Amino acid sequence: MTSEIHTLYMNSYKDCGHTKFFPVNKKLMYKIEGDVSPDTATSSLIDCEMTFHAEDEGGRICISQEGIHGIVLTDSNLKLIATDGGDSSGKQMFQVEYKPSYWDKTEQCTTGPYLNLRLFRKSNIIPVASKSALISLKVMHISSQKRKFYLGHYDCGINTRLLNSDVSVYNRQKPQVRPSDNVGLQLRCSIEFKKEPSVANHSICIVYTPQGEPDCESRWTLYITDGTYRFDDDVVLYKLVCDQNNPKLTQMHAWCAASTIDKILIVHFRQEEIYFNNTGKERPEMYHVQVVDNPGGDPKALLAKIQSERDSKSASFQLWWLLLGLGIAVVVFILLGLICRCRRSKHASRDESKERPSSVSQHEQEDDEKSAL
Repeated sequence: MTSEIHTLYMNSYKDCGHTKFFPVNKKLMYKIEGDVSPDTATSSLIDCEMTFHAEDEGGRICISQEGIHGIVLTDSNLKLIATDGGDSSGKQMFQVEYKPSYWDKTEQCTTGPYLNLRLFRKSNIIPVASKSALISLKVMHISSQKRKFYLGHYDCGINTRLLNSDVSVYNRQKPQVRPSDNVGLQLRCSIEFKKEPSVANHSICIVYTPQGEPDCESRWTLYITDGTYRFDDDVVLYKLVCDQNNPKLTQMHAWCAASTIDKILIVHFRQEEIYFNNTGKERPEMYHVQVVDNPGGDPKALLAKIQSERDSKSASFQLWWLLLGLGIAVVVFILLGLICRCRRSKHASRDESKERPSSVSQHEQEDDEKSAL
């Protein structure tokens, strides 16, 4: 499913205002940036308010950042507040002020259909430079397939919600060039997934898909428990040991918990220390786990559904390339036809010139004939 992504700026008169409501659905999400395009002449930060609302009845909205660097305010006169509600009077989700203040989670979801964001100056008489708000956030529907987590470092320990959701989980993310990446991956990284009450009859399921050959350098094991942070047999619901002789490592498969279980804890358990920038051990994005709340709770049916969706996407992608190739072939054929036609026209002109005697030659020939007479 292709998502539509719009970018909003918290320094734009077009995007900011207490009357600005932005719709959010499964296919429509937003990127929130602090400053407008550097091509503009804006130099002073304005107070900004944005409100997002889920279009479907009972929908929820999630806000996320990559790592813990999504909000950096470098002026002590600035504050950003996220509120669970349609305006600033709702329950506060988090606030960030002058660094080193930061938002310590990578995702939070609302309990209702509205999310309100406000970036403002504590004192209106003191101007703030537009470059003082470094913001990079994402706002999406709780059912969006763009929700993504990594069992490496920054996402460890968070609790998140499921509501007709399809969330992607990977063992670790690809390293990025920044000093903070020189940190160790957590040996035991866990993420809790809990169903919303409105889908209490759904089962929490996973679909595991290997991505390339398994890498067992860190001697990892993937656990799913009933929400308890223990690994005894009475609480472990699913277990995948990274062993080259384990056939499940290289097979796409599905698993579902009983519908009576309202939350699960996914734990990636490493036995070797790894630094974020070291990809020699435990290759990034080595596996992909989809976490869904499934109304049927049937692993085989879920696996068939996911496989069918992937095959459909693959077929659409192949068809797109085929049509593109055909389009290019038609254009090339037309161009070649024009080139050949042009060349034939030139050759015909040359042949015609050779066959037709010049007027001077014609006159000379006529003079010779008269002399002969």
